[in-house]
Amino acid sequence: YSIAKGGIVNLTRCLAVDLGADNITVNAIAPGFIDTRMSLLPDGTHEHKTEVFNEIYIKNGRIPLRRGGKPDDLAGPAFFFCSDDSRYVTGQILAVDGGMLSTF
Repeated sequence: YSIAKGGIVNLTRCLAVDLGADNITVNAIAPGFIDTRMSLLPDGTHEHKTEVFNEIYIKNGRIPLRRGGKPDDLAGPAFFFCSDDSRYVTGQILAVDGGMLSTF
């Protein structure tokens, strides 16, 4: 999983360089803890509802917004990359993670 994510980061940057001359932008979104099927643990428990998640990420503020994300939280950033508002943005990985990367 980590190797695949690293590959996406490097692929995004390389394609941005290779396709820039053709005025093609390439960007990616790096989601944090988003409420998807991947949030379900093997025993059926929801990751965002576990004691560990709540203690580390919510109570201790590892996610500054103090909540897991929802799929709708990704819609605005995705729309931005699809719009003319991002016409001079390329090779970027946008973290949509409630501020979690800021706490490392």
